[in-house]
Amino acid sequence: MSVSVAGRPVQQAASLSDLARLALAFVDGGLEWLGWAAAGMGVRYDFPDETTLLSQVQLGLHGSPLALLPRLGLMVSPVKLMSLGGDLPVLAKAEGGDANALLNTQVRRVLDDHQLLSQADLIAPQAWLTDLGVARAPVLQGTEFHDRVALVRLMRDPLLAASAGSEADTLAKEAATFAVQQSRTPQEFCDYFRFYLALAARSAAASPGPGQRADAAAQAMRTLLPLFFGALDCPQVTGLPSPTTSDARSGPGCPAASRWGSPGCPKDWCRWR
Repeated sequence: MSVSVAGRPVQQAASLSDLARLALAFVDGGLEWLGWAAAGMGVRYDFPDETTLLSQVQLGLHGSPLALLPRLGLMVSPVKLMSLGGDLPVLAKAEGGDANALLNTQVRRVLDDHQLLSQADLIAPQAWLTDLGVARAPVLQGTEFHDRVALVRLMRDPLLAASAGSEADTLAKEAATFAVQQSRTPQEFCDYFRFYLALAARSAAASPGPGQRADAAAQAMRTLLPLFFGALDCPQVTGLPSPTTSDARSGPGCPAASRWGSPGCPKDWCRWR
């Protein structure tokens, strides 16, 4: 046959695991491509595992690692979809057109449990940034998909959720102003924003005023930045790796892991496993 996975011939979609077959169905033209490739005799397509097949078919057909689920307003890697396990059929029902209150609740749970963001989620930070007075800052213009994801996570950060009232609003605006001044990318904006809030929380008694907080943050930044250079390196891969490769190369030994709050490399391929 012309298609194989881990050395096993794939003659039709039914030859794949249930999860891989369902995930491939979310790739527009994915099942059709597999049928065409399996029937052909001119070119062989050999994949080391099903996740590589999913990622390569998605990228080859559409030039993007993310599949679009238009009904759900969701862009997500088919490899990530496969990792949902028993929750994947819930998204399949909703994307297929089923609609009822129970299913909508289940979809919301699946998205939350697996940290998936819909288009509605991704545009929510714009209003928040406007309230903070930084929506028009140059560093926040032309944001890409991963930038918007980072902004959503910032908006939902426990550092913000733990505080409330006018003082919290004031601190958030101070943090946004500091982050705009120091950052050069939207994701750096998120880092500096959290940095300011964390430092303000630790030194609230010693620096009660906005000016003192800003000065303390600037001084801490000047002290810490030279110490971070050793944490900038991380594993490198070509294309989207399999989960096995990702686990092997982005385990606890990755020098950048602690900075990103997870046992993995901060590169894009780590975020969308």
